[in-house]
Amino acid sequence: MIFEVGKEYLAILNGKARKFKVLINGSLNWGRPGEFLIRWDDGEEEWAYLADMERWTRAFRWMQEDAEASRRGGRREGAGRPSIGVSKPFKLTLEQEAWDWIDECVRRGDAASRADLLRQLIDRARGK
Repeated sequence: MIFEVGKEYLAILNGKARKFKVLINGSLNWGRPGEFLIRWDDGEEEWAYLADMERWTRAFRWMQEDAEASRRGGRREGAGRPSIGVSKPFKLTLEQEAWDWIDECVRRGDAASRADLLRQLIDRARGK
């Protein structure tokens, strides 16, 4: 990245969003190649290496990209798989034969899962 004298840049330093302004390019008549005199948003001035400035500004860009990506996902009204009812976990004790039959029904594709098979059986018993 090219840093220009007089321009401000957004950065992440110690986990916080900050801003700095480039005051002097040390490579030009200062005998400090790869260094820049910068002023932070709190008024503090320091000589900074180019690699550090690139790391700070890159971290800010990554943070922005992450924030934009997180706005595209997540929970929102109307999104996701539609609900098929109220979920209430329970424990069911059956003979091994019954479990084998249930698992065979799922393997054959008669139901997508054990829960789906139970829903189908309940619906059938209720006349749905």
